[in-house]
Amino acid sequence: GWGRIDLEETLYPSNRSVRLVDRIPFAQGQTCAYRVATTNVAPLNVQLVWTDYPGPESDDETLVLVNDLDLSVSNETTGVVWWGNGVTGGDRTNNVEGVRIALAPAATYTIRVTGHAVSHDHAEGGAAALYLRGAFRDGLVLTIR
Repeated sequence: GWGRIDLEETLYPSNRSVRLVDRIPFAQGQTCAYRVATTNVAPLNVQLVWTDYPGPESDDETLVLVNDLDLSVSNETTGVVWWGNGVTGGDRTNNVEGVRIALAPAATYTIRVTGHAVSHDHAEGGAAALYLRGAFRDGLVLTIR
């Protein structure tokens, strides 16, 4: 599982703040990029979640995503990239992807949500959201490509 939840620290983090982004626009081949600046060395947590459509039934119990989104976080200064769930190039089996940087230095980070394989995009009722927790300086800036 994902472990036990510390509800108080999740809702009211000490020395950090939380950003929520709901209704992320996504489509096949489209990337939404969010830029966020951190103020000091502190953990940075990013979670991407989406509601997936029912996939085809499988006799071998293989998990099949209908919509496959990918999460990546990059440090704009160093160029280092972290992928959702630690899977370079994108996780193909989960509709929850997370990046946790234990000690993220003060920098600007780009958080990308990319539609790797999207059968039902956000205009058709697909829903996706981001949860960010860290020592943030400013709000989020969105670009869509």
